[in-house]
Amino acid sequence: MTERSDPFYVVKDEVIKSLAQANTEYEAWKSNVLGKSANIKTAETALRQTIRNIEWDLEDLQETVLIVEKNPAKFFIPADELRSRQFFLHDVKAIVRRVKDNLADPRDLNSNRKSVSFEIPTHAAVNGTVSRKVEKTNGFTPAHKP
Repeated sequence: MTERSDPFYVVKDEVIKSLAQANTEYEAWKSNVLGKSANIKTAETALRQTIRNIEWDLEDLQETVLIVEKNPAKFFIPADELRSRQFFLHDVKAIVRRVKDNLADPRDLNSNRKSVSFEIPTHAAVNGTVSRKVEKTNGFTPAHKP
């Protein structure tokens, strides 16, 4: 199966676009919270909706990964590619968790322990080893090359 026909990559690209949007919304929300703006609720609502959309996409991706794990030979997806997909899910879930934690408790947003990086490490298989590199989401960067 090529990347073009693999639905995982279609949804992954949507997640990356949504993360870029969430990054923008998060910064707007954070600015409103720190500035005690009257627009906090509007910014928070937009961010929560984007995060929820990402969670729905992650659920879909998780289902596809589980299906492939149960029958990898049917889908011709190598183990290192499957690990790369699992890492992507783990990394995005961690970003979502940090954002949700900060939404639940916005105190000390400027502290390092509350910082949220929207950069996703990408995982590429090289000679059977999965390596990581950071993929920026501040502009849409496709998760694969068409």
